[in-house]
Amino acid sequence: MSEEEKTDAPKKRSGKRAAIGLMALIIGGVVFALSMWFWGQEPKGPIEAIAVVDDTQVAVLRKGFEERGYTHLGVWNAAGEMLWSEALFGLQEEPELSVTGELVLVLVTEARGNPALHAFDRQTGEFRWKVQQPIEEEPSAWGSVLHVGESVAWLTGPGREIQVVDLEDGEVRATATPDRPETAAYALVDGDRLQLVGLGEESVAVDAQGEVTAVPFPGDQDRAPLGRDGEELCQGHPPERCRRIPRMEGFAAAEDVVWIHSETQLGVLDATDLSWLSGPLEVGELVER
Repeated sequence: MSEEEKTDAPKKRSGKRAAIGLMALIIGGVVFALSMWFWGQEPKGPIEAIAVVDDTQVAVLRKGFEERGYTHLGVWNAAGEMLWSEALFGLQEEPELSVTGELVLVLVTEARGNPALHAFDRQTGEFRWKVQQPIEEEPSAWGSVLHVGESVAWLTGPGREIQVVDLEDGEVRATATPDRPETAAYALVDGDRLQLVGLGEESVAVDAQGEVTAVPFPGDQDRAPLGRDGEELCQGHPPERCRRIPRMEGFAAAEDVVWIHSETQLGVLDATDLSWLSGPLEVGELVER
């Protein structure tokens, strides 16, 4: 090999490495651009949970564009149009979502696996505050973890523990540990009072200061909770009034309306008789049983 050939050889190898490096940069740039494009797309994956804003808007948790792994929190209107959305790092095993006058609240799992309650501005989606939850050694004795009143929210668990959270700034006002009812069938919120209803035993209420008092069993048919049995939505204590809604995956109730959802679609029902108001989902006859 001549001296000139010896001199050229390293240059050829250096040029090859430079070409490989340039190709890697190009591929990396394309992947990054595509990931940002996907990130910015309107979420179109399965709906995981909903919470009522009013009769025209609903807060939604749903998988991202083409069902990618991340989940979006956002607000949609009755026409199915997204008003805003924010990507979340992760959700807790049972996604819980609620809406107050100014906030959308959601239970999340943060980057290190810690459970927390996050609050977002209802109008804009801007992050407002968070409350760290205890690592659960046992599930909540009161069923759902999150309940929301007018000025406070109640975070339940682990076990019988209940934290009272100020909605203004996320500060924990008080902690209560009710010793009754032994088993809560469901919870009702009235203003700033959380009622833990026990069937056949004494019920109690937890107020905004964490005070626990005994209360009577609620007998008002209109206050009775809604329940879902497969594709049927049922209202009241027995005898129940039920309506079949094909493809229904979940629901969220407010005073005047009930929002329902299939895997990817939203609809609105009248809260008094579960009749159809808007949306693509159809409803069956109202039956009593």
